[in-house]
Amino acid sequence: MQHYLTALAHAEKVDINLLNDKYEGWGTHFKKEFLAGLRLIVEGNDKADTTISLASQKLMHSWGDWFNRNVNEIRRLR
Repeated sequence: MQHYLTALAHAEKVDINLLNDKYEGWGTHFKKEFLAGLRLIVEGNDKADTTISLASQKLMHSWGDWFNRNVNEIRRLR
C-alpha cells in the first residue's frame, strides 16, 4: 500500500496542462484515469470496499489501454 501512497503523492504534483501541451490528451487521461484510479485504490483499501476497488481497476485499465496505444509517440517527445 505504501507504494500506492507514494505514487499518488507524486502523481498529484504532475502538471496536467504541461502533459496536454506535450501530447494531446495525455494530461486529461492521466488525471481522469490514472490519478483518479490511484485515489480509488487508496480509498478502496482504506474502506475495504470492493465496489471502489473494482472502479479503480476499471480506471487503471482504461489508462493502460490509452497509454499503450500512445506510448510510441510519447516516447518520441524530448
